[in-house]
Amino acid sequence: MNAAGNAARKREVDLTIGVVIVCYRSSSTIAECVLSCLADPSVARVIVVDNSRDEATQRQLDEVRVDHGSRVSYVAPARNVGFAAGCNLGAARLPAVSHLFLVNPDVVLDRPLASLVARADEDAVILSARLLTPGSINARRTVTPWREFLKAVFGPQIYSRGYLRDLRRSGRAIDVEQADGALLGFTSADWTRLGGLDERFELYYEDVDICRRALDIGRIDFDLSPAGRHVGGVSSGSNPRTTYIVSRVSRIRYLSKHFGTGVWRRASYRLIAVSELITRGVSRRPEGATTRRDAVRLQFREIRAPGSTGNSLD
Repeated sequence: MNAAGNAARKREVDLTIGVVIVCYRSSSTIAECVLSCLADPSVARVIVVDNSRDEATQRQLDEVRVDHGSRVSYVAPARNVGFAAGCNLGAARLPAVSHLFLVNPDVVLDRPLASLVARADEDAVILSARLLTPGSINARRTVTPWREFLKAVFGPQIYSRGYLRDLRRSGRAIDVEQADGALLGFTSADWTRLGGLDERFELYYEDVDICRRALDIGRIDFDLSPAGRHVGGVSSGSNPRTTYIVSRVSRIRYLSKHFGTGVWRRASYRLIAVSELITRGVSRRPEGATTRRDAVRLQFREIRAPGSTGNSLD
């Protein structure tokens, strides 16, 4: 066997995958998600972190564990610790594995996670793949203040439009600036090197942040061959008011972390918040006027005094 064949064989033998799934009232999707991960024999352990301590979700997992035993673990924090902290908690509970994948509870995989590892280049720090979701793609340009302003005025498609064009033109894989947190993979070494997810982002923008940090040391490899399906919004839809508000606070934290908190920067962040308040009000978006006003108030507080909003999930 040649050197390349020996290297490929070694990767196959040494490959072990741990999966972390952070959920919130996800009983309708969690069993199918977990089973789709376990269909890959390279997956040594799936750890589900349940931020809602939901009995229905736990019952679904108990049924899965009848056939899969110790390959599935259930962790229920004493309170809702947020997505980033939940992922870090789950990752810390994994046995020694070569790769770690973060998978949303409303994702169903149609092919093994090992297939993403097998085709990835060595300099890829984050692995992801297309998830079938009507009208969107789970990769986009990175977040900047200007793009967030355009998003506030014109909607989130401002981030994905370019990659949708790439999808039509490209072959099997492309490098991207950001992949959604619904499906993110790392070698265990790279996860440690990145320090996991930044727990200041309780919900949303934690994936944006780790992708931005990953680009400082390597590439984000995005496989255009569909890896599965993503329903989207199952967990967040169970508490839409909190989801809306916390996501806007996380946006301010992300912008402040990566673009600074100078006078003009803070003014631009306020402009984003107010522009969104106006445009979503005019278009009568479903979160309602009270939720939008509360979100702006907390964003302004976060701009004025970073960290002052505390745990917005409480």
